[in-house]
Amino acid sequence: MPESIVDFARPPVVEVALAVQFGAPSLDTLDIAALADHFREAFPRRAEQPPRPPMQEDFEDARQPQPITVEFFPAPPTPRFWFLSEDESQLIQVQQDLVAYNWRRMRETDAYPRYTSLRRALVDRLRTSERILKERGKGSFEPNWCEVTYVNHVIAPETSKRRPPLRDVISLVSRGQPKAAFLPEPEDVQLAARYRIVRDDEPVGRLTVSAAPGIRNTDGRPIWGLTLTARVRASASKLDKAFEALDLGHEWVVRGFVDVTTKRMHDDWGIRGDDR
Repeated sequence: MPESIVDFARPPVVEVALAVQFGAPSLDTLDIAALADHFREAFPRRAEQPPRPPMQEDFEDARQPQPITVEFFPAPPTPRFWFLSEDESQLIQVQQDLVAYNWRRMRETDAYPRYTSLRRALVDRLRTSERILKERGKGSFEPNWCEVTYVNHVIAPETSKRRPPLRDVISLVSRGQPKAAFLPEPEDVQLAARYRIVRDDEPVGRLTVSAAPGIRNTDGRPIWGLTLTARVRASASKLDKAFEALDLGHEWVVRGFVDVTTKRMHDDWGIRGDDR
């Protein structure tokens, strides 16, 4: 998908994650160790994290509560491994059913490397991982779900100690309290919205948009954390179809970002062209 879907002069992106989940093969610790040996030079730092839950989306209306079930496993699940670059701005995540690639802004001067560059990096890691696994007697990856996540920080003006009202950032929010209202402006607001991603008149995924107040770690300035996650089902169990799903998810994230944010923010971010 071309990067020119929407042109940002000053993108507010601070983190991007591209992930591919697969139904097979299941990676055990020795498989992941073999991948780690290959990643060692470019990603010398390591960390262990709890495994993330499976990606899945249900498009049926929930008609009754689901019963609580308890599962017993013969062994604890394989953890999620992080392989980080020296400056920790890039990392590969690997667990038994997932490979992901993240970019994170570690300094204010770090430039967002653009989706095409991040996609290329994930494609290379997945192709390499698949080759290494085949050498170990495993089959090809059979992707089922893909995920694109963009985390954005909307920062208060330099002269302000308060974050801007959410209505100035998010177009979905109303214009605020009526003049005669008893309640003042809310101290904090959070927003969450979901949209079905449709292809050929069939739902194939979801876009989730959330906004929450926060404080930036680097300087303590108040921010809005605006996160968009597109989860898309791969149309077939082949890596090429996973990459197509990522491209569709990226398009929904970028176009969705423009739709849910205000023109005031578009001007601040330097969004150019008719897409604003």
